Amino acid sequence: MQSIMKQMKEFPQHNISIEKWASQLGISTSYLHKLFIQEIGMSPHSYAIKCKLERAKKILRETNLSITDITEDLGFGSIHYFSRLFTQNFGESPSAYRKRLREGY
Repeated sequence: MQSIMKQMKEFPQHNISIEKWASQLGISTSYLHKLFIQEIGMSPHSYAIKCKLERAKKILRETNLSITDITEDLGFGSIHYFSRLFTQNFGESPSAYRKRLREGY
């Protein structure tokens, strides 16, 4: 489990399915899902999204990549989906987050 979580955190742009992770561990997808819930309190999908969003924050802080490029690089389906998830999780849009950090609020 720790290995999977580490890979998801270090390489959030890799969209590896829960089926592939389960197969690598030699367990069923439902059991892997159960282990994730027990270990960290969220599903593998939710954890993967969390890792992607945390990486997005880092990219927004440290680069001048466009929101569109970040969306594509992290494998989100659309900029609207990415922006909605980012806002739901952090209380502000990606562009507002970047602007706030750059202005020093």
